Amino acid sequence: MVYIDCEQLQAVCAQHGVFSLPVVQVFFMGQKFIEEIQGFSLLALGQKIEQVFMKMKR
Repeated sequence: MVYIDCEQLQAVCAQHGVFSLPVVQVFFMGQKFIEEIQGFSLLALGQKIEQVFMKMKR
């Protein structure tokens, strides 16, 4: 897991299409699978991550 401070690393955030906060982007093997912007549920985010893991195990 990586946290990027968009105040300090604006160019990195822009490269990933992050222009407003908060944003959570979830990557697996270099590919973005999930993106949640502004108002989102951490519980729902956890469930989405679990679904991706389950699909990848198959």
